[in-house]
Amino acid sequence: MHVETAGKGFTSSPELRGHANLRLHAALQRFAHRIVLIRVRLETESKTGGISAHVQVTADRLPPLNLEASGPDALTALDKVADKAGHQFARTIERAWSAPRTNRRKSVAHDHAAA
Repeated sequence: MHVETAGKGFTSSPELRGHANLRLHAALQRFAHRIVLIRVRLETESKTGGISAHVQVTADRLPPLNLEASGPDALTALDKVADKAGHQFARTIERAWSAPRTNRRKSVAHDHAAA
């Protein structure tokens, strides 16, 4: 899993990037073989003065998962969004596995029987 972290309205410190990396790896470790990229964007909320964390999880053969959480500081926002990411990605995987599958390719025996 590769984690990219960016800040909007402030610069993200190495400690903050490390915390984001640690929390997201912990939350999503069991899905690491499927996850290609995790993008994290932190920005200052103009109305409340808090921080919002936006995360996009990109995985093989799944639609991107976009999440957002906010808190009074960056660490709290990151913790909240990492927890959400773990739960939501698990639900996404569960839905993908339980979706009905269609066999678009007809069997050869079926084609000859129809002819």
